[in-house]
Amino acid sequence: MAENDIFGAYKRKEYGWFALYIAAVVIAWKLAGVVGGVVSVLVVAGIYKTVKSSASTATKIALSTLYVVGGGVATYLGVMLLVGFILPQIFGQQAINNLNPDIREAETRTLSDQPFTSSSTPSTSGAAEEVSSTLQNPTTPSPSAQTNPNMDSYKDPQWGFSIQYPKGWLLITDSEDATVQFDTPRQDEVALITVTAESSSGYDLQTYSKLVQQGFFSSEGGPNANLKIIAQGNSTLNGHPVYQFEVTSDFINAGETYPFHGLYTVAVKDGVGYVIFGSSFEQRWAAHRDLFKASVASFRFPN
Repeated sequence: MAENDIFGAYKRKEYGWFALYIAAVVIAWKLAGVVGGVVSVLVVAGIYKTVKSSASTATKIALSTLYVVGGGVATYLGVMLLVGFILPQIFGQQAINNLNPDIREAETRTLSDQPFTSSSTPSTSGAAEEVSSTLQNPTTPSPSAQTNPNMDSYKDPQWGFSIQYPKGWLLITDSEDATVQFDTPRQDEVALITVTAESSSGYDLQTYSKLVQQGFFSSEGGPNANLKIIAQGNSTLNGHPVYQFEVTSDFINAGETYPFHGLYTVAVKDGVGYVIFGSSFEQRWAAHRDLFKASVASFRFPN
């Protein structure tokens, strides 16, 4: 190493530079692993050499800023390449996934290997041909969900999926918790359908379903309590395998307890994870479950 580079700062009693060097490496390593550590060494070395040069102050500021920004971009791209391609090629995607503590915790959960059945919520298997055209006469044979007159249609511009939702319900695309949300317009009750789509590269249906279940239980300790899965199992949605689980929970607000009932439908297709969730007050579940069933049955994956 050259005598006047950052690596000799301690010997030259430039303790401030040495402390900056160590701090940058430790923090970057903590945030971005080995890629961050390596890049931070190069960035600090470049900044040190620039500051010690005879260049003008403006040039030093410009070059130092470029080092920091370039280092951030290089770290991000390096981590994406390492985690998304290099390590999976060497060790396999599942081994990489298992390094994630959330996935390790989720793997402790046990899924059912039986078909989904529930006394309150029928399976989605074949449901597209069974959806009722009216709630008033649910036993009357109906057209498919594509022509259901009681439903409005939505197609997501980013992810390409489509779904139908109860006519007159509110369409919310800026929800913090979902890709899209459909909410009842009634002020005296709570009922909603949400659809979440996200990249799930490397996750199979079983692992992703366990993560969704873990997400459900992690809400306990906040305003939710008494979280339970009352039914779960395998099903199909328009010929594609899905996993469903039916849940109940209590929402606590201002000392009042509001029992909720809900149904999760989880799918993984072409590297994208989908979660369709319908829920309402427990006392209104019977009135809404056919709506939820119809909406789930109408879901179409991107072509």
